[in-house]
Amino acid sequence: MNRILEFLSRKGGELIENNYGADCLDIAGEVAAALLEEGAVPQIEKVMEFSEKRDEELKPFKPSMLANTIWRRHFVCCVENMAYEPLLGKPVPKPEYCRQMFGEDIETNVVVPKNGIKDYVKNFVKVKSKEDGK
Repeated sequence: MNRILEFLSRKGGELIENNYGADCLDIAGEVAAALLEEGAVPQIEKVMEFSEKRDEELKPFKPSMLANTIWRRHFVCCVENMAYEPLLGKPVPKPEYCRQMFGEDIETNVVVPKNGIKDYVKNFVKVKSKEDGK
């Protein structure tokens, strides 16, 4: 578990320094790969909410730790009832995740289930090799 905490803290610092500047689905995949290495079975969930005005329009939301950043969807890696978000630097209970990240309650939906996560990571995630020391 310490490796996961170190990974989240390091990755979160990099993301904040670069005003995120990365694809959140790629980041969730990297977190999933790290969790799989530790023996956990994660899933990837999507944060997204439709506007009350128009069903097809996505409601914008703002990550609290990134100035001048607005998203309409976001992906996070979860295990059981915990969300593993690098921007928060530590796992947080899923019911608190969106409040801590965005200051509001937004539902999440599973997009890569536990039973498909190994194949997803194998086929779509570029993980730095342990041999590279990263």
